[in-house]
Amino acid sequence: MRIFTTQTLTVLRSGKHLYRWPRNGSATVEAGVGKVTEFHHDGLVLFSPSGRDLRSAFATYLAENEPLDGSTLGDRSAALLLADQTLVWGEPDKWAQRVDLSAHRSDFLDWADGLDLGRRAHGNETDEDETLATGFAAGTVNANGHGIGVASNYSGNVCLFRPDSDQPVLSFRIKTVDEDRIYARPTKRGLLVTVVFNGRNSRIFLVDEQGQLQAHVQEAAHGRPPALMVGKHIVDFMDTTAIVRNEMLEEVARTELGMRPVTTGAAIDGKHFALADSRGAMMGLYRLSKRGEIDEVDLVCYTELATADKREAARAAAVRAFDVARVPGEPCIGFAAKPIVSPPWQVNAGEFSLPLVVRSAGGPGRGLGIRLSGAALQNVTVERLRVGDLEVKFVPDGDGLLAEAPDLRLREGIVLPLHPKPTTQTQKDKAAGLVAETHLELAVEGSAKQPSNAILRVEMWALGASSSRLKWMRPLTIA
Repeated sequence: MRIFTTQTLTVLRSGKHLYRWPRNGSATVEAGVGKVTEFHHDGLVLFSPSGRDLRSAFATYLAENEPLDGSTLGDRSAALLLADQTLVWGEPDKWAQRVDLSAHRSDFLDWADGLDLGRRAHGNETDEDETLATGFAAGTVNANGHGIGVASNYSGNVCLFRPDSDQPVLSFRIKTVDEDRIYARPTKRGLLVTVVFNGRNSRIFLVDEQGQLQAHVQEAAHGRPPALMVGKHIVDFMDTTAIVRNEMLEEVARTELGMRPVTTGAAIDGKHFALADSRGAMMGLYRLSKRGEIDEVDLVCYTELATADKREAARAAAVRAFDVARVPGEPCIGFAAKPIVSPPWQVNAGEFSLPLVVRSAGGPGRGLGIRLSGAALQNVTVERLRVGDLEVKFVPDGDGLLAEAPDLRLREGIVLPLHPKPTTQTQKDKAAGLVAETHLELAVEGSAKQPSNAILRVEMWALGASSSRLKWMRPLTIA
């Protein structure tokens, strides 16, 4: 797992999902995203300090090179440790530095033996076996404004690179075995290092650029996530407790969290940090005061977000899968289906537009004919038929007027009553939308001479089809 926060946005990368949790707004869940690392299988979270997602910027490079781990340096740059143990940092395709770490081998420091550090390791075998002693296999990367901290869980090598140098300013080794974890976080003076031995014992210490031990926390009989730097304080985690320490790792305050964090991330503002655990599936945002007091800002169960996302995906799939029976055969024109109705036939004297709503009630087709007749034509001058952007002139046809629109599309009709019958509200909404799509909104345009209430006859049909014509007759009221 990997977590990132800017205070206003928290992003958690679990083994299967990427969760975006904004302080204001709805949380989102993405499945199967990010490049999965070789060792941790939790993917990369390449978010800049301001919250910019750099995954797309590095997508091409990551597709061609397998990363072991990575961390962002700024809004456009990142540091990546690749599977061939090459460390690169900078902007995509504009790497400021590229260092081959595959043959790197550091020395053990005297103070490490004095602390009995790594007494569960291979012992002298580590010195004799070049495979175990060199390189940065199964490496971790922690980058910030102070530089890049690289550590190998396999060989025990640890290095600190400043952003403007291709040579490490600090390098040493810790006796480890495969199950151990080393996290090296750059500081102004050197490195803040968290070591977890076999997931059962852990220790934190500060090392300056000269390799001198500045401070350390006594080894504890449990694992812990890497310690955070939050402003001038260091936040350490023991079981379900957060311990705030000063720059010499002395305890300042402690707070019970109510969860056991396995991943941590600090915001660049020096005030906020985020945590997530795997057992309770909780993700929390916290604020650290100048005096070292921790306040909980917000807490969320991230698996509930994934569950809600799955429910929504299942609902959307069910809606997509639901369909209704269609009308086979020739195209045909029918009356509007409730709740859709055609407006009353009422117009004002002068220029008018009489709306007529009908339905495609047969098979799919193209082309519609309309004929007007009746006494109402004596009181109006009908000029055109309009359907959306389509406009067709009426021409005399015996005792009436005729207009044909050969290019008008007639959708495939829906069988009414609906079959199958929709049972959920989402199915009902989709069915209503499908029926609405079969309707045509026509407008007969012209001018009315004087008030009248004479009968208007309307006939409509699908051009080229032998299906029955729609026949409509009612008074046309001219006010």
